[in-house]
Amino acid sequence: MKVNVTSSKGLESKLSVIVTKKEIQEKIDKKLDEVKDTINLKGFRPGKAPRELLKKQLLRFSVCMLK
Repeated sequence: MKVNVTSSKGLESKLSVIVTKKEIQEKIDKKLDEVKDTINLKGFRPGKAPRELLKKQLLRFSVCMLK
């Protein structure tokens, strides 16, 4: 992750953050491993839901939290 800080006037600053796709994917995979046993999805026993379905649900939840 690269962060560039450009100072402007007074208390204002401009930040530029660059995050690679690989870094984001690693964080998502790590979080899925942490929560996979606790997520309950209809039709699946806890911890037995397909990884791609869990990823979809986690990303959908994350987007909702950002709104």
